[in-house]
Amino acid sequence: MMAVYGKTFMRNIMTLLATILLMPMALWASEIQQVTLLDSDDGDVVRIAGDVNLEYQVFDLDGPPRLLLSFPSVSLAKGVQ
Repeated sequence: MMAVYGKTFMRNIMTLLATILLMPMALWASEIQQVTLLDSDDGDVVRIAGDVNLEYQVFDLDGPPRLLLSFPSVSLAKGVQ
């Protein structure tokens, strides 16, 4: 048996779904939970662990030479320095 809903009920459901889908991504922001510096035969290794797979951008800079990692929409968990 199929239920019949009024227009107001359906409008409220659609408004709720649109609100959930259009919420700012900051509500679902990832966290960096651990940063570790490790030694290896090939040199130093920085391990960055998060609560999910982290999206990142890499920039290779000059003057002085350095590597910049950017993590948009990612925050540091409490206690991470």
